[in-house]
Amino acid sequence: MKTIVYVIFLILFLSPVFANDNSLAFSAMQTKYISLDLTIETPIYLSNYGANDEFTFKTSIFSSNRTQTAEIEAFYLDDNDNKIFAEIVTENDNRYAIFKVKPITRNTYNFYVSGAIVSENKIVLNNIVYDLTNEISEEAEYKAPSKFIQSDSLEIKAIAKHLQTSNDALENLVNVTNWVHDYVEYDFDYVPVVNDSKTVLADGKGVCDEISILAGAILRAQGYPVKYVVGYANTSQEWGPHAWLEVYIPNQGWIPVDPTYNEVGFVDSSHIVLEKLKDPVESKDSISSTSNINVTFGEKRDTFIHKETKSYNDYGYGDVVTLSTEFKKDNLSNSPFNAKLNLSNTTPNPIILLVVTQINSEFNQIYPKSRKKLYYLKPFENKSADYFFILPEVDRAYSFPFGFIFQFNEYEDNVNVHKDRGIYEELFLTSEPILYFRDNYFYFEQDFYNYTNKDKNITFNFNYNGEEINDQKIITSQTESKYTKRFDIVEDVNFNYLISGDYSFSGNTFFYKEEELTPDFLDKQEIDSNFVDVNDYDKLFDKLENKKIDNKSEFNYFIVVLIALFLVFILFLFISKSLKKQGVQ
Repeated sequence: MKTIVYVIFLILFLSPVFANDNSLAFSAMQTKYISLDLTIETPIYLSNYGANDEFTFKTSIFSSNRTQTAEIEAFYLDDNDNKIFAEIVTENDNRYAIFKVKPITRNTYNFYVSGAIVSENKIVLNNIVYDLTNEISEEAEYKAPSKFIQSDSLEIKAIAKHLQTSNDALENLVNVTNWVHDYVEYDFDYVPVVNDSKTVLADGKGVCDEISILAGAILRAQGYPVKYVVGYANTSQEWGPHAWLEVYIPNQGWIPVDPTYNEVGFVDSSHIVLEKLKDPVESKDSISSTSNINVTFGEKRDTFIHKETKSYNDYGYGDVVTLSTEFKKDNLSNSPFNAKLNLSNTTPNPIILLVVTQINSEFNQIYPKSRKKLYYLKPFENKSADYFFILPEVDRAYSFPFGFIFQFNEYEDNVNVHKDRGIYEELFLTSEPILYFRDNYFYFEQDFYNYTNKDKNITFNFNYNGEEINDQKIITSQTESKYTKRFDIVEDVNFNYLISGDYSFSGNTFFYKEEELTPDFLDKQEIDSNFVDVNDYDKLFDKLENKKIDNKSEFNYFIVVLIALFLVFILFLFISKSLKKQGVQ
């Protein structure tokens, strides 16, 4: 019976633990205040250890800062289920728990970071405009290029120059964040890796770490000090590890910036900070052990329990920005549809507003490219923006919900789409040109949307370092089309372009090639000959979780369970046979 009880316990122990109470009562982007209890559990598996072996596990823990207060304890349980608390140290304003385990008495240790956190966005932007023609001299250490945030590279500097269309530091910050959010396609295939900024610029794909790394590199190249932030955030459905930025502007201080969620300044309070770094490579999570020990890491398990959440509207922000729309209520099936968004800042302070379209899945939003769009509103400023869609094809009249949601409030209405009523609204729309680098080439790219009854003729005139290059493109009626032109990269580039025909636009940029800087610490590795130091950056937040190792570890334990069950079955047969034999006698 003891064996059977042990096997059942083993099965229960290996069962996954899932986070609970993860959904918010309203959209995460509208969350100004949240209080919660949380527990992060990190399993570590050991083998090939002896009586004198030991290991030390160091991990980041939550700390109090401008946006959050944290009451946290870090511990593991000894063989008698007593809590053994970690030593807590502070390094560069980040807090770390150091667990020293000696002697090693078992092959599995679970380490816990647990406690209560209150997070609140208290940002108030003042109306002092900082002009980027003046160098930002403060916080200079966060302006330097680093291993992943390559702000000194040719590609990043060229994009940074191209994107800087305003010298207002806040307005430019919004423009860059919008561009990166639109440019990088969110792709779950990038979860197991962390790519540097040049790779992200070339691939145009990634998850939150890639998106933040590219934005951070562009902003540093423009002269902003930038911190790389890791922690957790909520999508209104569940909590998960996340990466974002803090950007410094004189007279404003450090401003939270999340290019993945497309939030600047009014970043929702579900962003719970673990570390603020110069570069992802600086993360201090590590484990050291005597040389012969085999160490693998299990999947981190997190539990978040909400105690209280409050929205911006709960704090009286509902009328800070007024929103209205202008559009035709009755429209023809499969027709282009235009809605004008009107925003008005009623305060003497600048506001950075995230506006998200709330549309039916059958609506095809053409412009803006993303449903999430940031708007910078100066004090008492009124601003209008056009949104363009292609309406769904219907077989009878339908009324579709249509509206916008933003941090402080939301707007709801409906659009009527008819099979045989209304006028087909023709639409010819182009995106602004995108310049980027890929595979040692320089690219010019532009999207065209021709929802008219006529083909459109576009002429491109390029001047690439004095070389004249002319090209033409016909945008066929009722189609969407992408134009791409590739150029060789040379030492110094002066690039001018003029677009004419059924659409006119012009622009220029300049970049020059120079040797990229490599910070000294990137080429140095400190190795203690008596210990093996394990750092895995394949996964940004669960930095100690190599998926191949995890899968192997889970597979090994699965085999152990199967063997144990087989032994129990054999034991059961043996006991049954014995009891039957005794009954016969």
